[in-house]
Amino acid sequence: MTRTAVITGASRGIGKAISTRLADDGWRTINLDIAPPADGDADNWIETDLSDPASITAAFQKARDQGPITGLVNNAAIALVDTLEESSIDDFDRTMAINLRAPMLCAQAV
Repeated sequence: MTRTAVITGASRGIGKAISTRLADDGWRTINLDIAPPADGDADNWIETDLSDPASITAAFQKARDQGPITGLVNNAAIALVDTLEESSIDDFDRTMAINLRAPMLCAQAV
């Protein structure tokens, strides 16, 4: 049986490297990311807004439609780019939604 890993934030950077390594090791990988893959390879990409619980639910349903999920890598994260004084509450809420709430919701969805 092929093992399947869902990786958040795998369109570029560390997430892409994790996805590539798992694929090299025989895993089928599914990339949940708001942005398409930087290399243009969108075969395993499911557009997902990790700040939106409904988007996470829909993404995992699409992922499960492809077969059982046997692994999860909660890789996606964002950072406030402005100083604390310049950051809005909306910026803070989005950061918390993606960095704290989304990993919990993704783990529950598996």
